Amino acid sequence: MSAFTQKSGVTAKLALSAVFIATLVACGSSSAPPAVAPTMSGKVVNSYIYGAIVTLDSNDNGVCESTEPQVVSKQDGSYEFPGLGSHMVCSVGGYNTATNLPVVGEFKAPPDSKVVTPLSTLVMAKIGATTGAPTAAQIAAAQSSLETQLSLPAGSLALDPVAAIATNPKIEQTNAAVEVMLQTVASSVSAFAGVTAPAATATATEKANYTAAVNAVFANAVKAVTTTLATTTVNLTSAAGASVTDAFVQSAVTTTVDNVKTAVAATGGTNATATALNKVATGASAAITGTSSANAASFVAKNVSTVVQSVAQVTITTDTVANTAAIAAAATAAQKNTVIANSVDAVVSAAPTLFASTATAAPAQMAALAQTVLPTTAATSNSAFTSAPATVAAALTTAASSASVTLSAATATTIATAVAADVAAPPAAPATVNLTTVTVPVVAPLPPPVVITGGN
Repeated sequence: MSAFTQKSGVTAKLALSAVFIATLVACGSSSAPPAVAPTMSGKVVNSYIYGAIVTLDSNDNGVCESTEPQVVSKQDGSYEFPGLGSHMVCSVGGYNTATNLPVVGEFKAPPDSKVVTPLSTLVMAKIGATTGAPTAAQIAAAQSSLETQLSLPAGSLALDPVAAIATNPKIEQTNAAVEVMLQTVASSVSAFAGVTAPAATATATEKANYTAAVNAVFANAVKAVTTTLATTTVNLTSAAGASVTDAFVQSAVTTTVDNVKTAVAATGGTNATATALNKVATGASAAITGTSSANAASFVAKNVSTVVQSVAQVTITTDTVANTAAIAAAATAAQKNTVIANSVDAVVSAAPTLFASTATAAPAQMAALAQTVLPTTAATSNSAFTSAPATVAAALTTAASSASVTLSAATATTIATAVAADVAAPPAAPATVNLTTVTVPVVAPLPPPVVITGGN
């Protein structure tokens, strides 16, 4: 049978069906034919994410639960929930197909979105808690506000940022930079709680526990970035606005620490955030509760900002392929960078009183203190300090004095030695994977489409 004959047969069947339905209506049928709920489909894009578990918030409570419909994203990041209605979706895990690295954090998108991205995640945080699914007006208002605050063209947050590179690379530059910012803030703040990346020899359970802890902090970083943007307009892609980006990151880190402290204190410290942190490091929730958010932010913000800008401000040309590769390369380097969290861990372990909630220090001086153990660029490694811990110790003592922080010469030496040891044997950077052989999650089959019935 030819394709034409097959098509003609289908057309004839559809025509007969229409006649049959019309006949039922003409005969006084008391109910309209059943209809199927809308289909939610789209792509997970940080670049395109393969193997992510995408969940449909079918009960519209603002939380994606494992008991709700789930699918796994394909190589092009695509997913589909046939006939299950319009709801928020969440994406967890998977691998970035541009960097071949695992994805950190949970990303969300409002109902009927065609992309799940770091930017759409900010949209959901901007909307906040709602009774039922957010309305189209709420979604549009949140998108428009964030586009203004991030200096992006109108309509940007509804687009596939990777597909838009040919016409507006700034969207993907910002999207990738926001992902790196959330990830780096989450790992840095986790380090203040004593949570650091597991060794390559760690068990699967230990690695899973670490991921859960960082994801918990990541969610608080999302809220912090959205809160900061409510009073800030920033253009991450502009080198001329570096000082604005520095201040933006400073505020976001401060608020993240405060958010985590509030979260772990909720319901007597028995909540999911506290549990996730304590599974990795005993007493982690207590450690973060006693941390000065201002001192912590001042210590890491400059370096986090530099890493974020390294992604947002890649050199853009007229070559779309080159632009895509450049953004991906910068994101890869940023995600593999363990310097900030690694050094925070060393310093916190050696001198926890530097970040105690009772300690006060001027932000600029605390940042200067940080730069004695962190390279200004924080792009790759602070290995230059491993060969001269005595020099670092002397610089630490001077910087601490300027920051009005008490730091003995002995403690300064301890910090310098600890940093040198951590740099010499740092936690392994995230490992790239072969996407053709990686094992993706298996989820339960989708429920049947939701049938909507109606009547005359």
